[in-house]
Amino acid sequence: MQPMWTASRVSRLAHLGLASIALAGLATFVAASGLGDAAAGRLGHAPLTRLDAPRRLLGLAAMLAVPVGAWLAIRRRRRTLGKQRSQQTNRHLETALDNMASGLCLFDASCELTLVNERFSEIFGLLPGSARPGMSYRDLLRLMWNAGRLDGRSFDDVSEGRLADAFRHEPVAWTDRLRDGRLIQTHQQPVPDGGWIATYEDVTERHQTRERVAFLSSHDTTTGLPNRRRLLKTADELLAKGRRLAILAIDLDHFTRVNETLGHGMGDAVLGAVGKRLLNSVRDQDAVARIGGDKFAVALVSPDSPAMIATAANRIIGSLSDPYSLDGRQVIIGASVGIAVAGSTADADSLLVQADLALHFAKSDERGTARFFEEGMQQRMRLRQELQSDLRKALEADEFVLFYQPLVDARSGEVTGFEALIRWSHPNRGLVLPGEFIPLAEEMGLITAIGAWVLRRACADAAHWPSDLTIAVNVSPVQFRQPDLVRTVGAALAAAGLPASRLELEVTESVLLQETATTIAVLHELRALGIRIAMDDFGTGYSSLSYLSIFPFDKVKIDRSFTANLGRREADAIVRAVTGLAGNLGIRSLAEGVESWQQVEQLQNLGCDELQGYLFGRPSPISDVGQLVGAAGSVAPVGSPAPRPDRVVAA
Repeated sequence: MQPMWTASRVSRLAHLGLASIALAGLATFVAASGLGDAAAGRLGHAPLTRLDAPRRLLGLAAMLAVPVGAWLAIRRRRRTLGKQRSQQTNRHLETALDNMASGLCLFDASCELTLVNERFSEIFGLLPGSARPGMSYRDLLRLMWNAGRLDGRSFDDVSEGRLADAFRHEPVAWTDRLRDGRLIQTHQQPVPDGGWIATYEDVTERHQTRERVAFLSSHDTTTGLPNRRRLLKTADELLAKGRRLAILAIDLDHFTRVNETLGHGMGDAVLGAVGKRLLNSVRDQDAVARIGGDKFAVALVSPDSPAMIATAANRIIGSLSDPYSLDGRQVIIGASVGIAVAGSTADADSLLVQADLALHFAKSDERGTARFFEEGMQQRMRLRQELQSDLRKALEADEFVLFYQPLVDARSGEVTGFEALIRWSHPNRGLVLPGEFIPLAEEMGLITAIGAWVLRRACADAAHWPSDLTIAVNVSPVQFRQPDLVRTVGAALAAAGLPASRLELEVTESVLLQETATTIAVLHELRALGIRIAMDDFGTGYSSLSYLSIFPFDKVKIDRSFTANLGRREADAIVRAVTGLAGNLGIRSLAEGVESWQQVEQLQNLGCDELQGYLFGRPSPISDVGQLVGAAGSVAPVGSPAPRPDRVVAA
């Protein structure tokens, strides 16, 4: 609905009022002046006299007084309304200025402040009203300086620079860092009358967000260290300056076990502690980065010699291998290092690839060591990649075979069973030993399927042997982490019709390093089926003896390194202690690596129950097992020793 009182309606009513007033005045004038009589005279009435003229003037004045007064009143009202509207507009403008997010100052051509809002004082921490129109730009700068807001140079330097910017008569912008750390961005824009307008914005939060985004794009959030991309950029910049450089690729040993047993929160805490130790292990000029997962890298700048690089690598390994005390827990991990030294045409990415290759071979040879990159490593890695490709097809192509090595009673010399040892009958490379492909299978996630095949094949073969012969099968730590291991073992026994008491599963210390309730529960489940459990390579770990109290093993296998050193006081003492402790606990002991009758006699005297080694037979295919088993199914005694090979190869 249209409003009743609009401006156009008011105007029309005013004009109608004026017209009415004018008509009324005119009627009065006519009546007073006798114009009506004059008109009547012209129509035949009496003529006008001399006294009629003043009366006519007075009537005309009366007629004009009323409309002129009304017109003056309307004009005065319009001026009042205009002034009120102007004042209201000014109030709106002041409200808008004071509620701006930015501070604002307007200066005239003489550098005097003509307009300022409250936000300006708030940004610079000035007292309300202290920045006021009429003060000079230099006085305003002095006010800001005295308030302790402008940082860095002297007041004269600041004021001269700002005044120079003001007289440039062109847009200019800059950012000041105040003494409280905030960042204020100023935009200065000239205006036509020769002055300028300046806006002031607090950009501290925006700058911090930008810095945070930049940091996250180049750093690892868990450790706070630079990431791979940042390390490569830093290394390339150093190489471009002609600096000598060595890249150390570092991998944490046994870190996966931390995540699996203690949780990822503890794993992150370990990674953070590793980052700090790395920083403390290198010089300030060197660069440290986390390049992914449990892998780190160090760029050694201007190393003096390969010996200095090796010393740094060993120092890092030692530092990272020391126990970690975190949240009341002690965590032990290790580290392996691969090293690549920059040549004349090296780039950072190529150096890191070479260091990764060296790291791989360091971990393959022996964890907790450092290896320098060698040219032959690339060729070996290509062969390894080919082996990976072939390994994926080997199980389907039925290229795996089992070899068997006899286990012998130390007193009677009779065969008590066999250990199943896998071989890969490669179509081009011939017979590949497990040390070449089992670690690869574990990395590729194939060991579970291969291990299940070994169990099925070994149980099926043993089912055809005399009932008093056992079959020993190695179980990988990776297999032990599978939730269906007990079911897999049970299925292999059922399929072969082999009694559980004839199966012996060999586990290494690495299985028990991940000691958890689940691991111990699985061992007990297997033992409850009637399966025997043996600890392999006993005595090589730091805590082998303590494991005998954790789980009741049926057998311990004394590592071949002790057998090789028989006759030495230390080795004899260790073997005697192991066999004595095992005997007291009702656990059988077996010595590996037996190669002479002298060792047999020594082991008998030291109380060993069983023996295994080349003296009694090399690992052989199933077709050769019958030579050690009598035709009637009885166990044949061991005859003369087999010829000692020129080089003993671990089976």
